Amino acid sequence: MEEALSRARLARAAIAYIEGLHVNNRDDFCGEARAFDMNPLQIFIDLSGVKFSGCDAADWVRRRHRINLHTSDRRRINAQLTHADEGTATVRLLDGLRDLVAHVDELPPAPDVRVPDPGDHGLQQETLPRDAYFGEVEQVPADRTVGRIRAEILMGGLSIR
Repeated sequence: MEEALSRARLARAAIAYIEGLHVNNRDDFCGEARAFDMNPLQIFIDLSGVKFSGCDAADWVRRRHRINLHTSDRRRINAQLTHADEGTATVRLLDGLRDLVAHVDELPPAPDVRVPDPGDHGLQQETLPRDAYFGEVEQVPADRTVGRIRAEILMGGLSIR
C-alpha cells in the first residue's frame, strides 16, 4: 500500500506540471462543511485551464491510450490507482495526459453549463434522509408520488409527475 500511495503522490506532482491541468487535493474538498477526508489513491484533475470537458477527455484517453479513467464530469477527470497497479500504470497515465493536452485542438469546447446555487431551487427538506429511509414506507405507483416523501434515491433520468 505504501508503494501505491507513493505512486499517487508522484503522479499528482507530475500532473501539476502539465499545462492546463490542476490536481485537486484535500484543501479543495475537505474541511468544515465539506468532506472529512479523501481517498489518497484517487487523483482528481480539474480541467478549467483547458477548453474541453472531462467527459470528452475521458473518451479521448480511452480511445487513444486504452486508459479507463475512474470518473469524469463537465470539468474534471478522476484516475484511481490501486495497490495492484504497477509503476507502468502511472507512466501510462502521465503519458496519456500529456498527449491529451498536446492535442487540445482535437476536442470540442466544453459546454457552458450554468450550475444554479442550491438555494435557488427553493426546495424544503421535510425530514432527514435517515428518518425517511428507516421510517415506515410503502410502495406506490409513480403517478401517486406527488407530495410524498421518498425513502430511497431515485435514479437520474426518471421523470415523476
